[in-house]
Amino acid sequence: MVTVTVIERLLSIIEYRKKELTQLALSKDFHDPKIIKQSQELDKLIYKYQTLSLYKSRIS
Repeated sequence: MVTVTVIERLLSIIEYRKKELTQLALSKDFHDPKIIKQSQELDKLIYKYQTLSLYKSRIS
């Protein structure tokens, strides 16, 4: 079962990773493999968040 706590925690991780990515982007080229990898990982977290939020709204 998906709880609000899990969704809130995931959102917190997303916000932290966004800040990390922003800081990394300030020091490297946007085509740098580290930026691309971190961006892809952030995309996966956002997708997971959206999926869980949608699931939660459907069962509520």
